[in-house]
Amino acid sequence: MVNVMKLRQVPRDPIIGTNHFCHKSNLRDLYPFNEPNILLFGYARIALLDGMIKLGLKEGDEILVPSYICNGVLAPMHYLKLCVRFYDVDHELRPDWDSVKKNLSAKSTTLLVVNYFGFPTDGEEARKICDCHHVRLIEDNAHGFLSRSGSQHLGTYGDISVFSFRKTVCVPNGAAVVFNEKGIPSEGYADACYRLGNSRSSLRFFARSGMTTLQCLLGLKRYTAPPLKDLCDDPYQDQNEEYEVANYLYPISPISKHLLERIDFDRHASERQQMYQQWVEFFNNRNHYSGEKVRILWPDLPSGVVPYVFPLLVKNRADLIRDYWRQGIQCFPWPFLPRDSRENYFTKRLVCLPVNSYFRISDFLGK
Repeated sequence: MVNVMKLRQVPRDPIIGTNHFCHKSNLRDLYPFNEPNILLFGYARIALLDGMIKLGLKEGDEILVPSYICNGVLAPMHYLKLCVRFYDVDHELRPDWDSVKKNLSAKSTTLLVVNYFGFPTDGEEARKICDCHHVRLIEDNAHGFLSRSGSQHLGTYGDISVFSFRKTVCVPNGAAVVFNEKGIPSEGYADACYRLGNSRSSLRFFARSGMTTLQCLLGLKRYTAPPLKDLCDDPYQDQNEEYEVANYLYPISPISKHLLERIDFDRHASERQQMYQQWVEFFNNRNHYSGEKVRILWPDLPSGVVPYVFPLLVKNRADLIRDYWRQGIQCFPWPFLPRDSRENYFTKRLVCLPVNSYFRISDFLGK
């Protein structure tokens, strides 16, 4: 059993914790850092941009993406002037393969699939469809840095795979693209990215992360309200992110590299898994909120999955977010959709509960 952090406020993002660090480890033994064809970046959208360029995607090419997707994922696609087509996902966040096949056309060059919240999609079926239709496969594994499907790491099915380390561990920035298919050039555009952007200040990261950690340990601002955008039921707000590339053209910070070499990933993964199980038990015993039944999206946690968050479906989402923030738990909606997506099942129901720090739920929400 892990040691329980004495938190008085639970943050939505990873915080600095001494129990997450160990003696210097060898990243070359950890996937995906042990892959020979890996490039590191500051942010995942630039890693995706680099990967798509190396796949040979060009203006007018058609790419299929799920309708339930963060609008920032489309920024590199708009930058390359690709034609984006949306396919449906089912109520378990699995690709609707009939919808995928229906949307494939003679212009289709690429299929993008997502391992939502660190849980595996059906990579084998995606691979089969791509091989049959002679299209490339991109695996968006931004949420699943430490996850596996059985014995296979997430991020190994796609021709290229994209990772975002900062979503799982507390680092200033950090992302990667892995080239799984032989013959894809792994040098070139990354150097151009480094020239375009200057490294962001590490002092700002430590100031922000340090203040957040103190707030959580001391209970500062415990009862503040969530950001207004988290309470808004408009899934199409924050549209600028769908086109924003220039502000993310940064290399991975040296501080990120230093921290990644010292994080106890096994312990971090175990804490996330145990926190997820604690949420499952909590909502199994309390399966209603404000008179409405809630739905645990994935009540069973596979042994190899290291979750990004605990996703919950609830009708009165804004009320739950406001209520939980007042009690010290910073939950949030996900995502803000691209302007042309028409996903309407998860968009106004799904709320993300934090699993990045281990705490007793009963200390905040009662038994």
